[in-house]
Amino acid sequence: MTEGGPTPPTRTGPARLLLADDHDLIRSGLRHMLSREQDLEVVGEATNGLEAVELCRRLKPDLVLMDVRMPEMDGLKASRQVKAEQPEVSVLVVSAYENPEYMFEALKAGAAGYVLKGSPNSQIIGSIHRVLEGESPLNQELAAQLIQRLAKELAAQGAQPIPVETSTTEAPSARRRDVESA
Repeated sequence: MTEGGPTPPTRTGPARLLLADDHDLIRSGLRHMLSREQDLEVVGEATNGLEAVELCRRLKPDLVLMDVRMPEMDGLKASRQVKAEQPEVSVLVVSAYENPEYMFEALKAGAAGYVLKGSPNSQIIGSIHRVLEGESPLNQELAAQLIQRLAKELAAQGAQPIPVETSTTEAPSARRRDVESA
């Protein structure tokens, strides 16, 4: 279990994955990369967001690898609909767009993470495993850009920073007690 996050489901077989991308080459590359992973199984492929939603209903995957921009229904709307209908299904957005806005919208739509298509295979596989374990992997550069933008917006709105003072009545953490007693 991750701290503050959901407990990942216990699985008896490989995790069931659905690939949703409108480009055959991307789906084929993902399928090939994932075929070497014993604990992951591609159970379906969708060429657009509408098809992804329909396949999720029928195939009940553990995780959807969802592209952002697809015909008929984009990946953000599809993610929102999948999460509304099947909250137990995780969504990992795999996008070519290095855009913090897309990442923010994906998270608002219920995606557990956001990884770039240009990432090394090991990073994409690692992100898949992290989502399946209940974590939320995000592209670090995009997350930093998003946090900086939000901080600027809050400052422009006159938001006051939270003081970083420790109370004398606040109990020290177990780690701090260990360090201080050493």
